[in-house]
Amino acid sequence: MEAPGWLWAAFTVAGAATQTLRNAMQRSLTARLGTIGATHVRFLFGLPFGLLFLAGVAATSGLHGLRPSWTYLGWTATGALFQIAGTALMLAAMRERSFVVAIAYVKAEPVLIALFGLLFLGERLGPASVLAIVVATAGVMLMSMPARAAQDAPAAANRWGSR
Repeated sequence: MEAPGWLWAAFTVAGAATQTLRNAMQRSLTARLGTIGATHVRFLFGLPFGLLFLAGVAATSGLHGLRPSWTYLGWTATGALFQIAGTALMLAAMRERSFVVAIAYVKAEPVLIALFGLLFLGERLGPASVLAIVVATAGVMLMSMPARAAQDAPAAANRWGSR
């Protein structure tokens, strides 16, 4: 039985909503536990679920034959450390600035991933991927603008366009 073609969109919206909810709840933890404490809660709470997921994948897909190299494990550990550091920085930004501004910074990640992929992996993006990243990032930046700045933007565009 094949899943409906719209199902991916429903899961994407649900994932984005729960991620935003998690970030908002974690922001309140930061006030009580501090940035490092809230970061530890996030990753220590998620660790058992990640291990259960890995066990499930291993049991259903024949992953038991996989023998990761030391290089692979090194890159995995590096990625994990940067994920933890990035989370701590996001929480610190939420504490110092507004939630919306911090989320806008975080949502610039497609641009960073594309740049890191190009610099470290030599991975070039096609025109459609570049366009998607530009549109998504511009949308996030527009949504995170203060209400007054958003109202002034069309008026400024009209003034420049009439010259």
